[in-house]
Amino acid sequence: MSRDPSGGPGDGLLEEPEDYQAFVQSLIGRVEDRLVSKLDEDVQAEFANLVALLVEMPRKSVKESRIFFELAFDLLAAKEPNLSLVRSIRQELSNVNDRTSGGIVRYISFICGGTRLSAVISALITVILLSVLIVWVMITSHRALLQSAAGTSVLMSMLSDGSVELLIVAIHAAFVGGVVSIVARVQDFVDGNALSPPLVYISVLRKPFLAASFVVLVFSALKTGLVAFTGVDFTSPAAPYMAWVVGFLCGFSERFAQDFVMSAGGRFGA
Repeated sequence: MSRDPSGGPGDGLLEEPEDYQAFVQSLIGRVEDRLVSKLDEDVQAEFANLVALLVEMPRKSVKESRIFFELAFDLLAAKEPNLSLVRSIRQELSNVNDRTSGGIVRYISFICGGTRLSAVISALITVILLSVLIVWVMITSHRALLQSAAGTSVLMSMLSDGSVELLIVAIHAAFVGGVVSIVARVQDFVDGNALSPPLVYISVLRKPFLAASFVVLVFSALKTGLVAFTGVDFTSPAAPYMAWVVGFLCGFSERFAQDFVMSAGGRFGA
């Protein structure tokens, strides 16, 4: 069995269980002296994260990224570890793990690319396409779906005042508000963000859909009079504009939607 000069398993043999175990032990051995003493919490966290990656990642991926694992453990073994560099290396290894893992994460990693900026742009494109599709489906089929359901004659008469149309306007505005909010804060997603590209993609993608869910509650509460604001009247000629403003605020400001929910919940008492 071939071994490399450092005493670890040969580069081509990490697929074998015993060689992979020897490689992991050689990495841990690099920081063994520091493990005896009490490590800083940050060093312990990075050590634990790297070990977790060694457990999770396919052995082929570990083999291809071997030099980065060795560098990360060498940095942790230093008298004064460069934790910023260790975190950067560990983040890149996590990205490799996402791209090579099974399940839907692999497809998300393919869609969002390898950087946080590409993940944000991919998520924005996805949101725009899905929002157009959802609004189009609601506009073209909501009445047909309701009419095909049993016992909806009363419901249809209640919705004949244009409530559904106003709600569609509000939902569309919520998507727009969410997209504008993301574009305005795109730097927050790209810089100083510990999330991997797939998590950035999901974080961006969820915002407009959460906003659309919130706007249904906000619109319903305002429509029923549970919560009232001066000047908000969905029966006036300006109702479509009012619905758009409410929807946009729900998408643009998460704080607005959360405060509204708290206010509406308070109307029900303790």
